[in-house]
Amino acid sequence: MLPSELRIARSPTFVKSWVRVTRPTLLFAVLGCIALFTAFRAGHDTGAASVALPGRSSHIQGESWTIHDLGVLPGGTQSVATAINERGQIVGYSDVVDGSYHAVRWEPDGSITDLGMPPGLTDAVAEAINGLGQIAGRGWSPTLAGRAVRWDPDGTIVDLGVPANGGSTDARGINDLGQVVGVWNEPNPPRPNFPRAVRWDPDGTVSILGDLSGPRLGAIALGISNASHVVGVSGIAQGDEYGTLWDSDGSISRLLPLPHGYFYTYASAINQRRQVAGSTWTLSSSVRPQRTAVRWDAEGVPTNLGALPEATRSHAFGLNESDQIVGYSVDTIGITYSHAVLWNAAGGVTIIDLGTLPGGNASTARGINNHGQIVGESVEYVGAFATNRRAVLWHQ
Repeated sequence: MLPSELRIARSPTFVKSWVRVTRPTLLFAVLGCIALFTAFRAGHDTGAASVALPGRSSHIQGESWTIHDLGVLPGGTQSVATAINERGQIVGYSDVVDGSYHAVRWEPDGSITDLGMPPGLTDAVAEAINGLGQIAGRGWSPTLAGRAVRWDPDGTIVDLGVPANGGSTDARGINDLGQVVGVWNEPNPPRPNFPRAVRWDPDGTVSILGDLSGPRLGAIALGISNASHVVGVSGIAQGDEYGTLWDSDGSISRLLPLPHGYFYTYASAINQRRQVAGSTWTLSSSVRPQRTAVRWDAEGVPTNLGALPEATRSHAFGLNESDQIVGYSVDTIGITYSHAVLWNAAGGVTIIDLGTLPGGNASTARGINNHGQIVGESVEYVGAFATNRRAVLWHQ
């Protein structure tokens, strides 16, 4: 299940990055699952402070945003955009005629480039791009575990490797220093495919980031700033979520404060001002996750970003340096499809529905740069099935 979706949204589930699914629609769903995983469980003490969230956001109607279909590789029908840098270069993935998935880069002129397949692998996706044009992501095959990959501007494909003892890896973020963060699924842990947050340095060093103690083990790193501060989620071995900030030395700096009445937090991205975007959640009266998009400031104070009218759930995937945050909003019981949204959090929070391509009925915003350009996907659903999924760019 893509966290941005959808009418059939249910409790998200952590999916290993090496899973291979042959049907295009199902594989696109699998690729998004790693972004929001949890079996909800209440009552754990994280040790983080409990604070009150400020009020909900207000909805702005009538703002004009242009949406562009970024297209697909030759022979393909579906694509997703995951990140954009300050040059306007966009990365993501597209299917091709044989049904496999290739990591791609779109240039500002609209051209699309296949980034190439890591040796021995059959599928690949790009998840992040830095200001130098270096790209991080992952590749996999039916017979090989997933591998974290870096694509360099000169076309070089680098297998980032794994810590000792093997296992699968997945790269999720990259900064302008060329440091990459992600997850290592340890092969012989306390639990099968035990996840550990890791950082790969340009010299080839692989560092395992700090972990929580006791039963709250397991972590995934999702974003990294140019000051080498890392954000992600800890406690996932037990199906929990504790939004986590790691210092540049790899130690845990803090667990993001829990708003009053919420049980867990999820940190998706960090900017150069040490602001963090993600979500916090609790259980609703119907025993469903009540997830709310949040931005934490540099001191860790959370701001409730809210949801669209008639919607009660939301999640933030990315943010820039101007208090602009992007993600999705959807209703609690899954009757409606999700919509990509932009939150402006400077001087009070407003929320804008970014819309879909003509014919689409769902969308998700996944990344934003400092020029206010936003990328993600627009989806057309017929019932529970995605019949058309396209990478898109929103701009004013």
